[in-house]
Amino acid sequence: MIARSVELFAAAVFAAVPASALSGATHFMLVNGTDSLMGSVSIRHFRTGAWQALTVSPGPGGRIAVSFKDEDCVFDIRANFASKDPVIWSGVNVCEAKAVILHRDGSGAAWVDYD
Repeated sequence: MIARSVELFAAAVFAAVPASALSGATHFMLVNGTDSLMGSVSIRHFRTGAWQALTVSPGPGGRIAVSFKDEDCVFDIRANFASKDPVIWSGVNVCEAKAVILHRDGSGAAWVDYD
């Protein structure tokens, strides 16, 4: 009886977890929510050292589709801007959003909105 209860509980927990959390990252829309042109954009696993360049950088207000397969969901995203230091958005969860909107204000503060 206890074994059956454990199986039912495990099945209920599994059913309650969103499919995206189980499958990892596959695709998302990256939106440049800044008023500046991004020179290059790269992504890496959260707080690791190896950056991977994305092939296209969105202009101000622009969108690009990013597709890849990874078991992780949390990444750092880095963008280079003309005459400014690179900006890093750290701990971005790409599994639970259709779009990741990168923002930066004049003082250099960076934040992410999700859609």
